[in-house]
Amino acid sequence: MDECSVLTMRTNVIDLTRAVDEVKRLCCSNAGAYVCVSTVHMCLEAYKSPSFEKIVNDANLVIADGKPIAIAQRLLGHKGGSQVRGQDFMDEICKQSLD
Repeated sequence: MDECSVLTMRTNVIDLTRAVDEVKRLCCSNAGAYVCVSTVHMCLEAYKSPSFEKIVNDANLVIADGKPIAIAQRLLGHKGGSQVRGQDFMDEICKQSLD
């Protein structure tokens, strides 16, 4: 999975479908995992706080919730991702959990 750093925050270059697929994979792995849904505020907090930066960068998946994060990914040369709004992400996970 492609990833890039926006300031000091590692982000996955991903779209909604691949993000949901990755969460399904993580759930089936039977190991602990966590996902961060990143906004500009989160990016700036990671830049200012080394301890918060470590927490975010250690996540199994860091999704670009904020449009500026997705734009930064593209400006850094990573074209495969898009903004994945946290609400859309959760709605899709809940919808697929019923299948």
